[in-house]
Amino acid sequence: MIIEPTDWEEIEFFNRSEWACSHCGRCEVDHTFVERIDELRRKYGKPLRISSGYRCPEWNAQVSSTGHDGPHTTGRAVDLAVSRGEAYQVLKIAMAMGGFSGIGIAQKGQGRFIHIDDLRDDETVGPRPTVWSY
Repeated sequence: MIIEPTDWEEIEFFNRSEWACSHCGRCEVDHTFVERIDELRRKYGKPLRISSGYRCPEWNAQVSSTGHDGPHTTGRAVDLAVSRGEAYQVLKIAMAMGGFSGIGIAQKGQGRFIHIDDLRDDETVGPRPTVWSY
């Protein structure tokens, strides 16, 4: 279920603009997924910056090898800008929470982040659960 404008009142730590596509401003995110990321943030106890939330198919094709239908286009994927020991703590909490089926880790150079999603097995994302590095 996509979050409607009034549903954002239920989200404690994030707002719509953080999740919106940086290309077109659309924000077609899954309510349950955002609630789970909000819970991860609560358990972490420190601010988390979203470096990429929802991506429209056009933008995803420009910035990702997953093309027009990658995980971010589903509204059930997020990249959190964290590095080193902070990344370890976020990863540890996400794994303990369970239910996240895709975790990607980028911890070299500039733009360090952790990708988290809760997608299911299909032709687009392949078998789940999975962990990868960039």
